[in-house]
Amino acid sequence: MRKKKKIRSWLIVIAALSAGSAWLGALQASVVRFMPFQEQVSTAGIIVVARAGSQVSNWDSQKRFIFTETTFQIEQAVKGTASGTVTLRQLGGQVGEIGQSVSGSVVIVQGRRYVLFLETRTDGSYRIVGFNQGCYPIAGTGKDKARVMTVTAAAGGKQLLSDKNDYVIGSMGLNEFLSRIRTHLERGSE
Repeated sequence: MRKKKKIRSWLIVIAALSAGSAWLGALQASVVRFMPFQEQVSTAGIIVVARAGSQVSNWDSQKRFIFTETTFQIEQAVKGTASGTVTLRQLGGQVGEIGQSVSGSVVIVQGRRYVLFLETRTDGSYRIVGFNQGCYPIAGTGKDKARVMTVTAAAGGKQLLSDKNDYVIGSMGLNEFLSRIRTHLERGSE
């Protein structure tokens, strides 16, 4: 009798460990290293001022992940050569009744303007530099009233401080922000 209780106890422990390891295996996390502004500028293949247009969400070929593709109308290329449109592809979205979200990813709002630091994917679409750090929404309109929101989702909405002044806090005029990018580009070519 004692042997049966011992075997049953071990079976319970093994079942609990198996269930626990299956649950832990389902947990996934993204860890993204903070990318200083200069590194964002140098890593980006193109940097553009663009307006978000159409969005389409689809499953990947194995029906494991949903990707959303957003087409942006380019207003100005700040780095690289880009005109017309670019397509940004990122994890997350909704297909039918099923939605997937990725913690910390950028939520693109159709019609909103952005300054985008982009890298080319192998399929010809683009991704944001530094997971979400290279996406700067623009608020306001007009040449002198447009402001770039420089506190990104990567900062968790918190203001980041830097001894090297490589990260701007809060917001900045669009023209000043673009000028800062150009300054970093000039420094990089020296």
